[in-house]
Amino acid sequence: MDRLKNLRMVDPILTDIAIGFSNSEFIAEKFCPIVPVDKEESEIPVFDKTAFLIYRTERAPRGATNFMKPSELSKIPLITGEHDLAYPIDYREGKEAMYPLKMLGTKTVVNGIQLRREKMTADLLQDLATYPAGHKVTLSADNKWTNKTKSDPIEQIKAAKSQIRKAIGKYPNRLGLGVTAFEALQDHPAIIERIKYSKEAIVTVEDLKRILGFDEIVIGLGIYADKPNGQFFDLWEDNAIMAYVPTKSAGELRIPEEPSFGYTPRRKGNPYVDSFFTEGGKVENIRNTDNFGVAVVWPSAGYIIKDTCA
Repeated sequence: MDRLKNLRMVDPILTDIAIGFSNSEFIAEKFCPIVPVDKEESEIPVFDKTAFLIYRTERAPRGATNFMKPSELSKIPLITGEHDLAYPIDYREGKEAMYPLKMLGTKTVVNGIQLRREKMTADLLQDLATYPAGHKVTLSADNKWTNKTKSDPIEQIKAAKSQIRKAIGKYPNRLGLGVTAFEALQDHPAIIERIKYSKEAIVTVEDLKRILGFDEIVIGLGIYADKPNGQFFDLWEDNAIMAYVPTKSAGELRIPEEPSFGYTPRRKGNPYVDSFFTEGGKVENIRNTDNFGVAVVWPSAGYIIKDTCA
């Protein structure tokens, strides 16, 4: 490992760009926030409902202290893996370019790995197998939100929120919508009815937060292409995902022991950007390296409404 460390030309300036860069269209971290871990494989505790039991706490003078029984802890694994992506720059391109190729290369490879992480998270969170029984529903034709006369998305979401509260003692605080699901809500009569006397009938995310009762609603705008000149596809399909994820203030670090629907464990020291030369020193490769995983650690804190649109 010492030899690899000596060979690696870590660029602190480009690394700062990598750490600070984020794609505003990605929403993975809203449901699986990043937590730093020391090793590629670690464990986090899963707590039972001991904290919600009602105890006899009265104590008579000189009476014995009341004791609670500690929680019976089980553990689940958090596993990370390395991801890297390099951007080649020929020395001739570097001399001719009218813009900083190293900065362009850094943002390109950082976005590439972030896109991969967004896809991993979207696949996991939109898989019905991720959720326990009672925390998932696939809408029938009459109940799809594009059926404006028969469906009732407000009641469907209300029922989902209640199911999560019954399971974990808290309402979900975040709602994620695919673009088509969001557009279906914007056009739904049940939603428009709630705002038509107070403003123009243009439903915003802020309107939905008030109507549906969420601290945060995010729209999955990320897309990917199947080949260089191929078609674009939505990462987040016509689904609605609700979850409880503890809110943190700016700059406050998360710890994996805090209960949350999901986490993205990232090995400490990542991401970083280094460079290496190939082709006899004529091509400099700007490489971004990250080490992370994506995990749903508290499935009962989530709920998916699948196939909201016809």
